[in-house]
Amino acid sequence: RQGGIFLSRTFSLGSTSGVLASTLPGRETGIVGDGITNIGTADNPKYVPNTTVISAEDYYNQYYNRANEATAIFDATYVKLRQVSLSYAFPKSVSDKINASSMRLGIILNNVLLFTQNPNVDPEGNAVQGRKYVNGVEDMALPSSRSYGINLNITF
Repeated sequence: RQGGIFLSRTFSLGSTSGVLASTLPGRETGIVGDGITNIGTADNPKYVPNTTVISAEDYYNQYYNRANEATAIFDATYVKLRQVSLSYAFPKSVSDKINASSMRLGIILNNVLLFTQNPNVDPEGNAVQGRKYVNGVEDMALPSSRSYGINLNITF
């Protein structure tokens, strides 16, 4: 899929609660946010780079607050490998040993790879509000599960 945007509320909540790896910086030392500070007056402002250190908790809670949804908007473009299956057909000499006309052994892999801007969620997820699906909003959706399977097909 190419194009579009989506809002990831999982990213917002993960960032404000500190469970994402992207919130590790500053936990021990605090964070100096980008910006400027007025050290002058309202009538005679004098702006200098911000040097105020705040805790990582305060910084991430303010920056990724759900009221600031712009910080959780991602490109909805993704590449997904949904299924891979590989099988081997046994030679007739092997199937003849058990009086079968054919034998095939296979493996099936589902949701193998996902390349997306936001690695924390599946961009195909939608929010459900009441009885409606809300496209373009991912709201604490469970990630797609990866599964593996083996099958043996014997035809008599």
